[in-house]
Amino acid sequence: MVRNVGGWDRAIRVFVGILALAAMFDVGGGAASWILAVVAAIGLATGFSGYCPLYGVLHFSTHRPPLR
Repeated sequence: MVRNVGGWDRAIRVFVGILALAAMFDVGGGAASWILAVVAAIGLATGFSGYCPLYGVLHFSTHRPPLR
């Protein structure tokens, strides 16, 4: 997989994933808890891996290769 998620984008995804994870335990169960769990899993997975499947389908990238 080629990285397609840049630095700031990754930081925001991880931050939103952590917030959703914390909110999931505060909601107290039900459908809202499951939705927050999915949002947290997607945010953390794409943030840590640096790859977003949706960006890949749309041929979009926020990742900039390092200068040489």
